[in-house]
Amino acid sequence: MKIYKERWTGDEICSDAFEVEMHNSALMRATGRIIEENDGEIDIGANPGEGEAEWKSDATYVNSIIKSFNLEKTEMTKQQFLGTVKKYLGKIKAYLTENQPDRVETFMKDSTEAIKFLVAKYNDCDVYVGESMDPESMPIICEYSDDGKSTYFYYLFDGLNEIKM
Repeated sequence: MKIYKERWTGDEICSDAFEVEMHNSALMRATGRIIEENDGEIDIGANPGEGEAEWKSDATYVNSIIKSFNLEKTEMTKQQFLGTVKKYLGKIKAYLTENQPDRVETFMKDSTEAIKFLVAKYNDCDVYVGESMDPESMPIICEYSDDGKSTYFYYLFDGLNEIKM
C-alpha cells in the first residue's frame, strides 16, 4: 500500500486504496466515493459490491477521501486559487531544482497544462487542504461526478511524498 503525504506539512492526503491515475506527469487524480457512515465505521468504497447501492433517507453519507484523510474544505476565489497555486508551484520548482534538476523542465511544462485543466473546471469544484490547514500547503481540487456518487481529487504529484507501507 502507498500513502501520499503532502511534501512540506506531512499531512496524509491520499492513498492507493483509492483508484489513482496520472493525468500527466504533474497531476494525479484519485477517485473517491460518497459512502454510508455506520456508527463511526466506514467502508472506504475501494472494493464496491455488485449492483447499485440504494440511498437511505436516514443514513449519514460522507466522502471517502475527505473522511479518510480529514481533509478540510477551504474557500477561495479562482484568483486566490491561482495565487496560491503559483506560490506552491514555486516551492515545488525550488525543491526539484535542488533534488531532481532533470525533472524541472518536464514539471514546468506539465504543471502549466495541469493548472489550465484545473482552472477550466474550477467553478464546479471545491478546494481542500490537509488536516493541518496550512495555508501554504497543496490546494487539492475536488470535482463532483455527474452521478453524484463519485468524486475526483486532483493532486500536484511533485508536491507529494510517496510512502510504501
